[in-house]
Amino acid sequence: MISKRRRGILTALALIVLFLCLTAAAVGLFLTTGPSLQCELLAQGQAQAGWSAHTMFSGGRLRCYHLYVPPGYDPAQPAPLVVSLHGYLLNPNLQAAISGWHDLERVADLTCHFGIPTLVAINKWDLNPEQSAEMASWAGGRGVDVAGKVRYDRAVTQAQINRQAVVEYAGNGAAQDIRELWSHVCGKLMKSSPFAIL
Repeated sequence: MISKRRRGILTALALIVLFLCLTAAAVGLFLTTGPSLQCELLAQGQAQAGWSAHTMFSGGRLRCYHLYVPPGYDPAQPAPLVVSLHGYLLNPNLQAAISGWHDLERVADLTCHFGIPTLVAINKWDLNPEQSAEMASWAGGRGVDVAGKVRYDRAVTQAQINRQAVVEYAGNGAAQDIRELWSHVCGKLMKSSPFAIL
């Protein structure tokens, strides 16, 4: 039998893993519903804000890649770089959606199997509200509580650039969503074990 304290810790860890999985799924779904890019329509010159297609030589072959530059990007300022490599017969738009849903199902199956209370956080829910509603419905059907939703917010990237947590950097937007989500998680942990949060 799992102690209440350990169950509380496992619940928090499961929430973090599910949050990361849903982040991957939301990004993938956003890219799938975003502009369709074809490598025949290659961008010329320096990358501009938004999506563009480019080529590079790799393994002796000319290969196409998609580049997204956020609005307001300043090349003189350090910024996070995300590189996503997909497998054969996939494209960048589908990769994250497939892996995110698979990871979510796998983690939820595991936590339910061991009777570990599980919470889901839906990240960037506002990029695809219909898909977010489907995720929430899926979670509810499995008896998994949705702890909260975090909206897409450019302040998240700015916080990373400034080497700060989002809740330190901003007072509203995603920062407020994260505070509310954490309050919900703490409330659930306190109900399952008054000693889970020290």
